[in-house]
Amino acid sequence: MVPHGGCWALSKHCVCYTTDDGYLLPTLISALQARDHVGAKDGVVICHIGERGRKAEIVNEACRDAKVEFISVSAQTIGGRHVMFARMFLDLILPADYDSVLYVDGDTQVTGSLQPLLDAPLAAGELLAAPDPMVLMLDNRAPEWGRLRSYFSSIGLSQDRRDLYFNSGVLRFGRNDLGEIRSDCLKLLEIERPPLRFPDQDILNIACAERVRQMSFRWNFPIFFLNCGFRAAIEPKLFHFMSNPRPWHGPLRPWGEEFSAVYARLTAGRPEFAEMLPRLPRWKLAKYWMQQHVKAYVESATWNTPAMHEKLRALEARALV
Repeated sequence: MVPHGGCWALSKHCVCYTTDDGYLLPTLISALQARDHVGAKDGVVICHIGERGRKAEIVNEACRDAKVEFISVSAQTIGGRHVMFARMFLDLILPADYDSVLYVDGDTQVTGSLQPLLDAPLAAGELLAAPDPMVLMLDNRAPEWGRLRSYFSSIGLSQDRRDLYFNSGVLRFGRNDLGEIRSDCLKLLEIERPPLRFPDQDILNIACAERVRQMSFRWNFPIFFLNCGFRAAIEPKLFHFMSNPRPWHGPLRPWGEEFSAVYARLTAGRPEFAEMLPRLPRWKLAKYWMQQHVKAYVESATWNTPAMHEKLRALEARALV
């Protein structure tokens, strides 16, 4: 039974995704998993940006069967901006029932209860986010990390703020705070500065550094951490596939069958789903297969060290949840 306005739960908590047609199927996978790992009274919502065509209707039907709400809005709702900025407009999109929002990127998988993250106390105006893994390497003397430090300085992030730089793939915030956050971000986007490398994430960090409370990597676990021996220490509940290749491309390192099989299961015998799965040409898949083996070796040597494990422990000790 749908109680009100098409919403499955009259709840203050909402796990929310934003996507366009390109990421509909991976987003659906994560949303279905989230539905299994939050309370029955908590909402799970996919916000689709763009014209509601055939692909959106297919996913909408799957969502209805799974008690996940599917909403489509035009690109004008987010000011015609790239879909990466849609999370900043969720207060204008979500049903009025929700006042606490957990935003999650669609290139994720949920493997454990999200309830501790939903229930963590936040004061008005605060934003809960996990550190970006880059902060673990910001004191590294290698040239690429020096260039990153210089870049952060060039966009107005002081050293203190660089140390608090967060990943925008999983965020929890109060709905009533989002209007002010959006206003601050949009004003900052109008200021002339060097081109932003990570546009939505950089601008959120510039605007919200004073608002942030830290969550554990448990709730936003970069998948390459599997190469670094960090899984046992962190016990992740939400895995984030931050760059290509991704597990829907195949059982590549470091995730293997454990994380790729879910996409194969959903699309088996379902051509309407299979056609929505992002694909790679065979030559690129072969390239990634080789590249991932090299990365596993390099990342293990760089990150899987006693010093890096100590940094990780110190960072995790600061987490609110």
